[in-house]
Amino acid sequence: MKIFTCPAACLALAVTAVSAVSASAQTPSGDPVKLRTGFQKSSTLIAILNARGTLERAVAPLNVRLE
Repeated sequence: MKIFTCPAACLALAVTAVSAVSASAQTPSGDPVKLRTGFQKSSTLIAILNARGTLERAVAPLNVRLE
């Protein structure tokens, strides 16, 4: 049984995780929040977003840095 077969579901999961982290971890000092992401090699959408830097640019205004 595959849980995330649709690339859109993987993207939705990533956006949800980022929004949850940014909402709960607002640092008063202005230091960026580090979010470590992992994905399976077969997840082509997440791999493309990672290679293009799309996710990093999307979360930059939220003071989140992806690792």
